[in-house]
Amino acid sequence: MSANLKAAKAGMTPDVFSDDSIDLELPKNPVWVSVARLAAAAIAYRAGMPFDTIEDIKVIVAEAVSYAIQYGAPQGRLHLRFDLSHDHLDITLTDPTFPLKLPRDRNGASYKTFVDGLFLIRGLADEVDFDATPGGGLTLRIRRGA
Repeated sequence: MSANLKAAKAGMTPDVFSDDSIDLELPKNPVWVSVARLAAAAIAYRAGMPFDTIEDIKVIVAEAVSYAIQYGAPQGRLHLRFDLSHDHLDITLTDPTFPLKLPRDRNGASYKTFVDGLFLIRGLADEVDFDATPGGGLTLRIRRGA
């Protein structure tokens, strides 16, 4: 267990406060996926999360950003928000220009295919909340505990 998590459980103030939030805005371009990954890893590390959790968070963020880039409008910006707590990290990805239209599979089904693209994120995160409407934007909320 990390020093920050031990401190928080003991009622002491850890180096990272539970009300800390970090906001990151990136262009919707695949070259910026690695920056989002590295930022997420640095935030999780600073929060005292264990190595395996940090690795999961890096994959979660890379998949979420890649997903928004793949299915969203080609231009625009993505907003990532990281909210720290003593025992978890909440990540919110927002894309106001997402989606232009829902992708369709061979059978004409769109929404199921669209949501199933998040299976890796759902497998690594503790909670995932997905809200997307054509022309209404995307909000993806992800929680990962320590």
